[in-house]
Amino acid sequence: PPIKIGSLNVSFTLASALVLAVVTNIGYYIMLQFGWPSQGLITRVAGASIAAIFHSLNLVPALAVCLLSQPYNPSAKLSQGPLWYQETVDALLQFCTGYMINDAILNIIILKFSTVGKLDDDDFLFLAHHVMTIAYMTSNRILKIGHQSAMMCMFLGELTNPLHNLYLVLSQDGCDGPNVRTARMYTEICFALLYLLIRVVVAPITMTHLTYNLWTQGIKHIHIAWLATWTLLIWGVVLGSWSWIVICYDMLAIHVATGAMAEQEL
Repeated sequence: PPIKIGSLNVSFTLASALVLAVVTNIGYYIMLQFGWPSQGLITRVAGASIAAIFHSLNLVPALAVCLLSQPYNPSAKLSQGPLWYQETVDALLQFCTGYMINDAILNIIILKFSTVGKLDDDDFLFLAHHVMTIAYMTSNRILKIGHQSAMMCMFLGELTNPLHNLYLVLSQDGCDGPNVRTARMYTEICFALLYLLIRVVVAPITMTHLTYNLWTQGIKHIHIAWLATWTLLIWGVVLGSWSWIVICYDMLAIHVATGAMAEQEL
C-alpha cells in the first residue's frame, strides 16, 4: 500500500532516499578499493558526490523530456497534461525530494556530527537550500500546479551537478597523480565555465520570466501567499549560489593567469 502523509503519497520519495543512500555507500566502498582512507571525511564526501552524480544523470534527461513534451507555462495546472506526463512529473518531484532528504540527513547532518562533531556555515547553507527545494516541490505536488516552474529550477540546478561533483571527488586529498591532476584541471575549467553560464546568465533570465509568469498568469488560480512564498524560494536559491559563482570566477581567473604566464615563458 502507498505511504501517505495526509493525502500526499510519499512512497517514491522514501524509496528514492533509500536507493540513493545505497548508492552513496556503494560509492564509498568503491573509493576504498582505490586505497582511499576508511576514516574521516574525504571518502564519505566522495561517496556522497557519486550519489549526487547518479541523481543528476537520471533526473536531467527525464526533466528535459517532460519540459519539451508540453507547452512551457510555469503556472500550468498538472491536470492539463496527459496521464503519463502527470505520473512522470510526480515521480521526478518525489525522486528529487528523496535525494534532498537523503543528502541532508546522511551526507550532511550524520556525516558531519560523526566525524567533526558540528556543522559549519556551508553545511547550514546546504541545509537551507535543501529545505527550500523540498518545500517548493512538495507544495507543487499538494496544489497540483506550478510544477513546470519547479522542473525548470531543477533542470538548471542539476545540469552542472555531474561536473561539480566530479570536481569535488577529484579535489579530495585521497585523489592524486599526474592523470588525476590533468583530469581535475579540465573538469575544473569545464565546470566553472558551465556554472557561470547557467548561474550568471541563463538562470537569472529564466527565473525573471518564471516570476513574471507566476504573478501575471498564475495569480489567476494560485493564492497570493503561495506566489509570494515561491518567489522567495526561487530567488533565495538563485542568490544562494553566489559563493560558488565567486569560486568559479576565481578558478577561471587562475587558469587564465597561469596560461598567460606559460605563454610568456615560451
